[in-house]
Amino acid sequence: MSEHRSRWRWVWLAALGCFVLAGSTGILLRFGMLLGFPYGLQYANVRHAHSHLMYFGWVTLAAMGLMAAWLPELTGRPFSPHRSRLFKWSLILILLLSLAAYVPFLLFGYRSAVVGTVRLPLSTIAAGLNMVAWYWFGWLYWQET
Repeated sequence: MSEHRSRWRWVWLAALGCFVLAGSTGILLRFGMLLGFPYGLQYANVRHAHSHLMYFGWVTLAAMGLMAAWLPELTGRPFSPHRSRLFKWSLILILLLSLAAYVPFLLFGYRSAVVGTVRLPLSTIAAGLNMVAWYWFGWLYWQET
């Protein structure tokens, strides 16, 4: 493994952590169908939390991490230190927003949550911000290819 690719190992580990959390939620989903859900959780909300974390935090993060790790070798153009930091921060943001969407999806699904005196669609907000972070990563990738 090249030195450049080993610097991106944390992305793979973070994606694997998201996979374990989402997989555990999938186990809860299956057992909840048989035995009932604890703490007032609802089937649809657990399903949304499971599927969104699998997609946002595992599949997408792992794929983008591989792209960032392999791009310099495939193109023969290493990232500048500045560009490498931008890729790193875009992936950190994607990870954080993936986890930020998990809890609202688990508790509320697509329903709005009461925050103070207003009702906000927290899961939709977090999912939308996650997509903005994907576009940022895509823009960085497009500039490098």
